[in-house]
Amino acid sequence: LVAVSGNIGIAGGGANYANLQVGQSFDFEELTLPNRKQTSRKFSMMKQAEEVLRAVDPVIQMIIVTCGNPLTQVPNTNVVAKAFSSVKTLVVIDQYMTDTAALADYVLPTTTAFEEEDFYYSSMYHHYVNYGPKLVDAPGEAQPDLWIWTQLANRLGFGEAFDYTRTQFLEMTLTSLAPAGITLERLMAEHTVELPVESIPWHDRRFKTPSGKYEFTSSLAQDKGDDGLLKFTYPLESKWANPALAEKYPYNLLTIHPMRSNHSQHYHLFAKEPQVKVEVAENIAEQLSLENGDIVRVWNDRGEVTGTISILAKAHPNTINIDEGIWAKFGGSVNNLTANAESDNGLGSVLYDCLVNIEKVS
Repeated sequence: LVAVSGNIGIAGGGANYANLQVGQSFDFEELTLPNRKQTSRKFSMMKQAEEVLRAVDPVIQMIIVTCGNPLTQVPNTNVVAKAFSSVKTLVVIDQYMTDTAALADYVLPTTTAFEEEDFYYSSMYHHYVNYGPKLVDAPGEAQPDLWIWTQLANRLGFGEAFDYTRTQFLEMTLTSLAPAGITLERLMAEHTVELPVESIPWHDRRFKTPSGKYEFTSSLAQDKGDDGLLKFTYPLESKWANPALAEKYPYNLLTIHPMRSNHSQHYHLFAKEPQVKVEVAENIAEQLSLENGDIVRVWNDRGEVTGTISILAKAHPNTINIDEGIWAKFGGSVNNLTANAESDNGLGSVLYDCLVNIEKVS
């Protein structure tokens, strides 16, 4: 609609998709040394568990998890648990005993954002970089991720690639920004600096398509053998695409972002222990004689969760909402129910393509 109305590439047009140029401002190649990589395998987040289970030549024998909690965050939790339990060694680097950490053979305690010096930026909402100084010492034997990886590199025989101080690594990150006057010294003094990126997305109205234009019919899709036309498609799990499944599981599940947490990160900090809240549309409550506070089981062929009913007056009929991110010890992840299929272009998830059933339990 914004393209049809001419609102792309103008101030106030309201058209944006992420803000990838922000992350592209930093010199990550200086840090990651991609030229050193010889062979690799890449799995999508949605299919990682299946790929781990069927990987050969070589078989996956170790998984190291950092900056994540896959047993709560990756779709189809039961398959994820099977995959992460199948490897000989599971290592988790974290500050807390998450669902994934509880499954691990080794848990390496790491520092929080308050216990180490670093840069912070958003790849979505703004184009500023922030400097965060170390504020307090880490408790016990907790160490920064950088220290952990450096120690591992030393033991594997290529420690020279990590033989830099944290200050030197931070300076490397800013190499590409030095011509714009953005240095570590300036960031330390000012704490927040605006990055030299285009403030209006697609201001030149040049797009990363084969034609360079905004395409209502996709030439990229045509190159892949499709006609490239816009299509109306039904969810795979719906009464239109799979009436037999919808007969068994008649309700649509939405796995919404929680109000008081960023994914699964903060539930353990709540003053009151969190519970799984199952928000249902009024018509579901009427059909099944459910009342606020009732304990219910929500299930499908992939798994189940148990929670407390909250009747949501404005919910679309036949819709159930459950926050994503809740740990197993607080009632279980809603990803026990979600599918780990990939979207039609292979780049996204189908988390909202999910049918379930629900019943009251005593």
